[in-house]
Formats: sequence, structure tokens, C-alpha cells
Amino acid sequence: MDSSPDADSRRSTDATVRIESLVRSLLDERNPTFSLRPEVLELLQHLGRLTGYVRPADEPLDVGETATTQGLAISPGHAVICGEDVARTVVFLRGVSAALDAATRAKPGAVEVLYAGCGPYALLLVPLLAARSDVAVRATLIDIHSESIERVRHLLRMLDLENAAVRLEVADAADYRIAADRRPDLIVAEVMQAALGKEPQVAVTRNLVQQAPDALLVPEQVRIDVVLVDLSKEFDLSGDGSGPERDRIELGTAFRLDRDRALAWAGEKGPVLEGPVLEVPAWPGGRYDAMLFTRIRAFGDHRLEAYDSGLTSPRPLALDRWPVAGEGLRFRYRLGARPELQAGIVRATPPPA
Repeated sequence: MDSSPDADSRRSTDATVRIESLVRSLLDERNPTFSLRPEVLELLQHLGRLTGYVRPADEPLDVGETATTQGLAISPGHAVICGEDVARTVVFLRGVSAALDAATRAKPGAVEVLYAGCGPYALLLVPLLAARSDVAVRATLIDIHSESIERVRHLLRMLDLENAAVRLEVADAADYRIAADRRPDLIVAEVMQAALGKEPQVAVTRNLVQQAPDALLVPEQVRIDVVLVDLSKEFDLSGDGSGPERDRIELGTAFRLDRDRALAWAGEKGPVLEGPVLEVPAWPGGRYDAMLFTRIRAFGDHRLEAYDSGLTSPRPLALDRWPVAGEGLRFRYRLGARPELQAGIVRATPPPA
């Protein structure tokens, strides 16, 4: 194989052209999300070759992860695996692209982007920089892992984007201080798991939004709803393709993460963010399971619903028993090294006289 600089340059140019084509396909909303698995996997292959980072197939996911004071920072290898979640990648790419358009309409000049937890491929931004020359962008990309930042640096060089207005920093996004001259118009932060457990999405969003309160946000909203589910009717088990006839009882929202909520928490100093008390009906019968549904609005109409992605896989609601008459479910979000949504049973607030 020819390994000369000219050959490397040709391979880089060919990859850039192909990445541009793949991104255009991923952004084209005429293409159904779940039809795009080949394009997502090919994009990841190109990014792997260009960065020189391909996760060994037998490497455990926890190799290289970092436990922080505000949650788990997954390893660079795990971040690559997350890219294979097709709906997650497509919906977030479309959301970031739409947010760039919105930010461009809102102000003249380049859009200032802050991308927190970019991983080794900077998957939600760098491919867009390569494919969308119609949008002027200045970007700051941060990740807690120095290896990820070095791989992104190499990727920018290979895509001939190293002279673009991109700043790379090794930093913990949960306590990162935004430079006065780099205040973002758009914050991109996808460091989460289903039901906002384990990873620092809440802490990162809260920290960055409070420093840039006018910035657009991707994801725009993460909502965790309480739903009673008859699991026997959740999936189409008939085999006739007619689809499931689901039996769900929606009980309300247990927690919401968006710009308004992040700003409302500005005065909160403790380890817990208080949530609502939901009044719930009497237990309707043994066929139901109480579940937490994570529903994500990446930006605008670009959404992930239950089962679309690993991020929106429903999780059981951990309770010793169901509330009885006069009781409700109280929710709170615990911050810290092991963040999670917690539920407890309390006396329901009596109606006003």
C-alpha cells in the first residue's frame, strides 16, 4: 500500500467527499431514520480511519472511563459504540444542524458553538463542519479525556479543517468556565443514559446554560415521564406486522431538563434538585408495571421516543409499594458522583378548602 504523503492526502480527500455525501443523506428527512444504519456505520468507519482510533472489539467498555464528582465520563471506546445507536446519531445530527440554522437566522456572523463531551470523533459537529460549508461556525470542543481531544485534533487536520476557528480543550464540562470571548450561541452536550442516570448530563447542562443563558441547547429538552405499562401489549408479538395495541396509563412528568429548568436551578446549592409530587391513581391491577419513559427533543421536531434508542429505553420505577389513597409520588434528582432520579412516597397535598 502506498503510504506516501500524497497517498495520505488522496485518501483524506476521498474520505472527505464521502463524509459530505453521507452527512447529506443523514440530514435528508425524506430518508427514514431506521433506514440509515449503513450510512451511520460507514460514517463511523471513515472517522475511525481518519482519527486512527478504532476500539478493539474485545476491549471492555469501562476501559478508559473516568469517574468524576458529577457522574461517569464514559471511555473514548464507549463513545464510539454509542455512535452505532442509529436513531440517536441521526436525530442528534439533524437537531444540531437545525439548531445551527436557527442560530444563523438569529444573528449575523459566525455561530459560536460549545460542544461538551465530544469523544474521539466529535460525531455531532465535525462531520457537519465538513458537509455544511454554508454555515459559518466557531467552535470550542471539550472532553475530559486527552486521548479524545488528540484524536479530534488529528481528524480536523485530515479533513483540512484545522485552520477553521476550532478550539480544543481537555476539561470536565461539569465545572468548565466559558471564556468571555467564546460565549456560545449553541451548546451541544450529549452525556447521558436513559432516565438521566450515571452520566453528568444534568450537571453539565446546568453549568453551561447558567453561563450562557441565551444559548440554544441540544438536546433542547429531556423529559422523564411516569407511565403504567402492560408489557404484554408493548410489542407486536402476532407476527402479522399490524403493530402492537399498547395499553399505557400516562401519569405525568417526574423530571424535566431544559434551558428554563437549568436557569431556575441557579440558586440551588445542595446535592438534590427537588422535583414534583405526582398524584397517582390507585393501582389498576397486576398486569401493569410502573416505568420511567425518557423522551428527548434534540431540537425542534427532531425527537427520540420510547425504544427509538438506548437513551429512550424505558426503565422500571423503583418502589417498594404503590401509593395508597392520600399519598403521592415525590421525585428528586440526586447530583454527585452517581446521579440519578429518585422516587419516594409522601402524603399528597390536600386540595385547598
